[in-house]
Amino acid sequence: DTRGVHGVVSVAPHFLRLQMRVVLAVIGAEVIKTGMLADSITINAVCDALADYAPGVPLVADPVMVAKGGHRLLAPEAVATLRERLLPMAAIITPNIPEAEALSGMSIGDVAAMHRAAAALLRTGARAVLL
Repeated sequence: DTRGVHGVVSVAPHFLRLQMRVVLAVIGAEVIKTGMLADSITINAVCDALADYAPGVPLVADPVMVAKGGHRLLAPEAVATLRERLLPMAAIITPNIPEAEALSGMSIGDVAAMHRAAAALLRTGARAVLL
């Protein structure tokens, strides 16, 4: 709700892949957007499914990591998986400032720092960054 996150339940990776396969086979996609992926197992399942069932479909990756109230939405050990697996697949990534700081390893305090962080995020393989 508007006051915070009260719980997170992950979807089983095999079921997630099944749903992606079925939807992409029946409906297809012009573009795909990801949001909260929670952990490395989920990120890997989504990346594998994208590679298998949606090669060439542009990906908008929103690296949801922390809720506004401070609740972690991405396991700390999954940050590297997000950076190494998902971001290189993305046509564009849309991190907010705290997410960009976590992904780039930089502190962002002004517009110049935003430009430096965006350049660092481009080096992950993403083709564009909207910060």
